[in-house]
Amino acid sequence: METIKKKVKAKKLVECGDLHQMTEHAWDVVHAHCSGEFYDSWESIARASVDVISEEFFFRNYLWCVYVSGFSAKAVTANYDKLLVAHNLVDECGKFVPSEKASPPDKDQVFKIWRNHAKFNALFKTRKEATEGWVPFRKRYLDARDPLAIQNIAFMGPALSMHLARNLGAVQLVKPDVHLVRLAKNFGFYTANDLCVGARESCLRMADWPLGKVDLLLWYAAATIRS
Repeated sequence: METIKKKVKAKKLVECGDLHQMTEHAWDVVHAHCSGEFYDSWESIARASVDVISEEFFFRNYLWCVYVSGFSAKAVTANYDKLLVAHNLVDECGKFVPSEKASPPDKDQVFKIWRNHAKFNALFKTRKEATEGWVPFRKRYLDARDPLAIQNIAFMGPALSMHLARNLGAVQLVKPDVHLVRLAKNFGFYTANDLCVGARESCLRMADWPLGKVDLLLWYAAATIRS
């Protein structure tokens, strides 16, 4: 099995001869290396598309998106649980603490884990706004799962708002991640969205997939083998 994994992993997606080969290779990479993570992530997104967004679900995803901006998923994963505790989003046992009951985070404790003023301030500001009422906050920014509405939340620029919207259940949304933008350019597409449309059309196994699922598979493959 290790030999198979090494063989699958050796070739980068950008080295594939055409879009069909790239999509099939992405499929192989994900199913050889990270199928559990991929399907767990997609199941979470699919459930979120039909569920009312809870405060806990939002803040867990919001913290992830804020901290992963400009950094690798691997680095954030290594510190994610500690950041949740340091920001007083969860207690020491991992239980979510609603905004209205949470104490302000200790900046020094957060900075022992990850020193970034902009990220700390974004979490602080958004948490404070949520104390004024979760339901109004959710209706104002989240219920439509619209990136334009989400951009009004601290730290959420155009690309990051699409990332968060997708994670909150916008299953047809494609996030213009650096990996997908690179792949789009390499295979002659103007946008990451166009790339995902083309990839879906090139692979019968993905014919009925929402674009967000295609996006997620390509991202996992590209992140695993660094494009």
